[in-house]
Amino acid sequence: MLPRLLCNNSTMALWEATGNSELLGETARLLFQNWAPSTKDAGPTRGQGPAKIYIRYESGNSRIGAAILNPRRLTPLQYIYIILLLLLVAAGLPDLTPSVSPMDPSSGSSLLSALPVEVIEFIFCQLHPLDVVRCRQICRFLCQVIDSSIELLLRMELVADGNLLKSRGVKPASILLQQVRERRRAFDELDPTWFWEIHRFPSDVTRYEINSGFLGHGINSTSSEHFRGVRYRRLLPPSLQQPDHVWEDVGFTMADLSFDFSEDLQVLVEQTVDRKQRRLRFKTISTNAPHPSARNPTVLLQEIDFAFWDSCSTLLYGDYLAIGFSQWDRSNTYIEGCQMVINWKTGELSLPSMETLDLAFLSESLILLIFEANPLCLGLYNLRKQTTIKRFTLPFSQPLASAFFLTHPPYKPDPFVSSIVSEKLVSDTALDIIGMLLTPSWSGGQDIYIVLSGRKFLRRALILCEIFPDKNCFNWEEWGPDVTRWFPPQMIQDVGFRGVFGSRMIAKGNLAARSASGTEDTLVLFDFNPRPITRGSYGDVGSDFTRIVVEEEWSWSDALDPSGMAVKSRLPFRAITPNKPLKYHYEDIYLDLNTIVGRTMDSYHLFSFLPRPEGEAPKESRFL
Repeated sequence: MLPRLLCNNSTMALWEATGNSELLGETARLLFQNWAPSTKDAGPTRGQGPAKIYIRYESGNSRIGAAILNPRRLTPLQYIYIILLLLLVAAGLPDLTPSVSPMDPSSGSSLLSALPVEVIEFIFCQLHPLDVVRCRQICRFLCQVIDSSIELLLRMELVADGNLLKSRGVKPASILLQQVRERRRAFDELDPTWFWEIHRFPSDVTRYEINSGFLGHGINSTSSEHFRGVRYRRLLPPSLQQPDHVWEDVGFTMADLSFDFSEDLQVLVEQTVDRKQRRLRFKTISTNAPHPSARNPTVLLQEIDFAFWDSCSTLLYGDYLAIGFSQWDRSNTYIEGCQMVINWKTGELSLPSMETLDLAFLSESLILLIFEANPLCLGLYNLRKQTTIKRFTLPFSQPLASAFFLTHPPYKPDPFVSSIVSEKLVSDTALDIIGMLLTPSWSGGQDIYIVLSGRKFLRRALILCEIFPDKNCFNWEEWGPDVTRWFPPQMIQDVGFRGVFGSRMIAKGNLAARSASGTEDTLVLFDFNPRPITRGSYGDVGSDFTRIVVEEEWSWSDALDPSGMAVKSRLPFRAITPNKPLKYHYEDIYLDLNTIVGRTMDSYHLFSFLPRPEGEAPKESRFL
């Protein structure tokens, strides 16, 4: 068990870790009362004076705790020493009995050096890799320990690419490190290691979902929008492929689907013949039976209960299912819509039907909404409290014809894929981005593509809420420029609704077209992970690819926008593109952790960045 923060303010903090499976609240309360320094030690002013650490270790019940005076004034060495002590007990190593009260920063290095290197390495493997990077700066001893550990270097290299190692297999760290660097090279040059093709019937509907290494799409079409069967396929090359999960006929006509293999869950949207009702059916992928974890295996939706009804789409995010309805207004000028969110396990309605164009998940409790209000704005909504926290305006003086988020379901490692690469990789959610596709309503306006950093947006929103607690709506200039990037229309021509994953976005466009038009489109992979830029990643031009790094501020404006407003944005990014135009016309392009999927009229083209088996011949040429 990792340390748990029990009490935290600017004056005092208390941590406790235990080797047992139970943490008793009463024990924690007594620990705080008995170990906390007296109030007179806090000094005349709250938060002043050096940090003091009071530690007690009880070997009988394998418990260790620390009361800290002025925790915000902890030195880095004091901080890491406390974490080391607490993690030792949490890791089941209770035989180390410290005796420090208070701790002298000058003695910390010798105390740490008394620990076996293997123990320190084991503890650091439990920390976030960025914390390990910070620990390198504490003292020379820790720097040497970390730099000499291939296991820790592997984790730091992964986090630099925006990935985390959820669990370890048996493959040696040195081999994994080599594969991580090869995968990075392939992404940095947009040079995938695998290519294969999946044929599809041109008459198949285009309803699809891509989630955690699986592609699910409708088959057995009954019309251009409806289907009766579903096919699920792992995004793995044919030589590693497993049999598809196929349901040729589920017993009713569907309008949409979502799925989660980690829960053996498929959500099928049944469309009745009269189009007056829809049913959400929560079924297992393996048997197509009602899902045992669903509070209500079938949820009935009726047209009379919703302001809009024509089109329906779904998005699974953990225990939540988002359902969106949209339709054109009577004059076919702009799209109207409403959204709702339910907890499929408890049956709770977390977001009652609300008139909003689209939604995107920031976390399992926070979502973003696009409101059509004048002015157009984003709303930050808390699913647990069922309330809109604040609103954030977008710089438009007139309504838009449409507005959509470009997002992705949360990634959960597939055990079979993990058995191939021997590891369970996940994306670092701290780097997640959300794309936005905005279509102007004014004549001649072009689609606008925007990228928003989820973590930076939440940090900015928190600061604004602390400074202006009574303010309900913030202007664009207050929140937008530092957390977004607006792209010129000529640079991006199209992004699929599942074209965003983690910190990356795949698009059809041209990097050379920022100020010019008429150039041939190719694929462009945008990466908003700031860590390669911080490490000194710069633009580069090779024989097969071009890579740019953009950190400067851009000013965007649409001459046809009646407001004539210049919008500034400065979210840093890298972009990589092949030096050749697209060989095929892709109607849509999707992105997952290791795979790019391009959909043509009669097939899916899949490009994977997974490592190739040793001894296998390389592919003949680049995929473009």
